[in-house]
Amino acid sequence: DYIKSQESFSYFLAAYVNRLKPEGVLSFVLPVSVLNVKAHQDIRRHLLENYTLKSVRLLDKKFSGVMTDSVILKVQNKKPLKSEKISIFSEESQIKVLQDNLLQTQYAEIPFKIGHLDAQIISRIEINAVDNLKSQADWGLGIVTGHNEHYIQQRKSDNTKPVLKGQDLFRFKVQKPSAHI
Repeated sequence: DYIKSQESFSYFLAAYVNRLKPEGVLSFVLPVSVLNVKAHQDIRRHLLENYTLKSVRLLDKKFSGVMTDSVILKVQNKKPLKSEKISIFSEESQIKVLQDNLLQTQYAEIPFKIGHLDAQIISRIEINAVDNLKSQADWGLGIVTGHNEHYIQQRKSDNTKPVLKGQDLFRFKVQKPSAHI
């Protein structure tokens, strides 16, 4: 009942991983769309929440007559640990991504076709345990006060909150907020 997409491979995948013995491992060849298409978020969430994804390997167009790329998805019947990492292989690179982090994205997408530079950046972020802004910030595409001189201040006070402007943001760096509301 958690398969909302009604995709046959999702039903097939769910049926077989549910039959795995404890610690059993199963590999599937699937269309690459299983990794990032919104309609398949149901099966991705089910797998990410209940099983350990051992690896994802991009195959490109390996099958004659098949117009889409394929992937090999290797799943183990073991509840994932918070520190569990998935090995993702493409022709260009291999990266390891925290499985729990993928559940934090809106559609539980699994990254693929990551270039060497992307893999290095992701690796550095995870190694350095960088804080992110999730649950630490409110986002808006702009603030319209109708009276900026009254509401926007250059200095922090007890009853203001910091506001980051575009001029405060740089590649890999955030400056102290230049305004408060």
